[in-house]
Parts: sequence; C-alpha cells; structure tokens
Amino acid sequence: LQNILEGITEGFFALDRAWRYSFGNTVFSNFLGRSLEDLMHRNIWEEYPFLLNSQLHRKCMEVESTGRPVQFDENICEVGAVLRFTLSPFADGILVSFVNITQQVAAQEELRKLSLVASKTTNGVIIANYNLEIEWVNEAFASTTGYTLDEVAGRRPSEILASPDTD
Repeated sequence: LQNILEGITEGFFALDRAWRYSFGNTVFSNFLGRSLEDLMHRNIWEEYPFLLNSQLHRKCMEVESTGRPVQFDENICEVGAVLRFTLSPFADGILVSFVNITQQVAAQEELRKLSLVASKTTNGVIIANYNLEIEWVNEAFASTTGYTLDEVAGRRPSEILASPDTD
C-alpha cells in the first residue's frame, strides 16, 4: 500500500479521529516543506491554525458528520496555492488527497480576460483552428463584414475576405 500511495502524483494524507496526521506520502510532505516524521501524530489544526477558518476545515467536519466524500477547490493564500481536495471517510478518520491547480486556475482566468477583450473590442477578431478554419468571430467582425458566425464557421478567412463579394 505504501508503494502505491508513493506512486500517485497527488498529495495524500490521512487524519485520525483526533485530527492528527496518521499517514502521508512524499508529495504531501514536499508540498508542505516538512518531513513525514515531523508531521506524523501532530494535529492539523494546531500545526496550521489558519486552516480553522478554511473550507478544508468545514468540509472535514462535514465528512466526519455525514460519512460522505466531498470534492472542492480552495485558494489557500497562506501557502500560495489553489488546491483541489478530495476528502473521504474511512474507519479511522478521513483520507485527504489534493492536487495543486494554481496554474490551471491562472490560465482559466487569463482566458476569461482575453475572451472578454476579444468579444468587446471594436476591431474584428477571428479565431481559427490549426487548419485555418474559422471557429469564432466577435460582434465587431459580424458588423463590419455582415457575416455571422454561423455563416463563416468552418470556412477559411481567405474564402470570405477575398471573394468577389468584398471590396
């Protein structure tokens, strides 16, 4: 079992019913920058009191009381990371696995901002796939050219913008 848990790419730890670490893998200890030996048998809420006001704390209490697993994302500013947690009950406490999704969240936010700019700019914008086929155009493109997305989707810009119908 130890070899299996060391082989997974997610951080993993177990908490006993007194909220003490009873097991952890290397991904977990490396994330915290502490040795497993240093963490074992220590109470999570005493070691990291800032977690008492966290969603992780609330969800641990929920799993303890309901006996049902949960998954959620939380931005933990104190460690500078957005983590996706999965909490599952087991006979001796709660199993916790987590993945650092900070980069994915940042990329999604950047994409959201770029999408907003592309959709609101007064310049015509075309997004094409690797075959140079149109996948998306903004409102400015439609009002400038008179073509809607439905009319140009799947076509190449050169078919539309350099046709006998253009000037």
